Amino acid sequence: TASSAYASTSSRLAVRIGRNGVASSLIIRLPSTYIPSATFSTSKPPNKTFPSSNDANFIDGRPSLEYAKKSMQLHSFSSMPHEQIIQLSAEGIGGARREALLRNIMAVDEVEYDDAEAVVDNIAEVNRERMFLQALPYHVGFGAAVSAGVLSIPLVFHLGTVEAFNTMFVTADVPEPKDLETWLEVGKFAFSQ
Repeated sequence: TASSAYASTSSRLAVRIGRNGVASSLIIRLPSTYIPSATFSTSKPPNKTFPSSNDANFIDGRPSLEYAKKSMQLHSFSSMPHEQIIQLSAEGIGGARREALLRNIMAVDEVEYDDAEAVVDNIAEVNRERMFLQALPYHVGFGAAVSAGVLSIPLVFHLGTVEAFNTMFVTADVPEPKDLETWLEVGKFAFSQ
């Protein structure tokens, strides 16, 4: 039996630890109540997870050549079991999340895989319809930053542009022509405005 000791990991989370050191339950504290949110088995997992000595696919706890070849056939998400898809989805793998959505559509709409795939493709297409409009502020900001960077060079180092800008907006005293002979001297004048 599991001990009733709770190891508090924060003010909102407590984990019940069993005698063998395995978490046997997880309790999340809401404002004034404790709700058991998940219960984990402390018993040994089934043999399909950990191979037994009777399993023909494993020899001395190691996979056989036939099993290794067979397991390599699981190269696509569609050939994986539900448990593996859920685990990979929880880890943030996009292909697994798509497969989980596809299987959900199959179950809810009671359609075959190919029909559910068409629905998922349609969902992805609809999601991308206005993506350009949603990204437009970023494109405008990037374009403005690049334009400002390019325009800043002549506004600082080109004598004609600096004089025109000075005449229109700043109206500062222009130094003598001998002090504006190089682009660095023009830059010094531009920065002194």
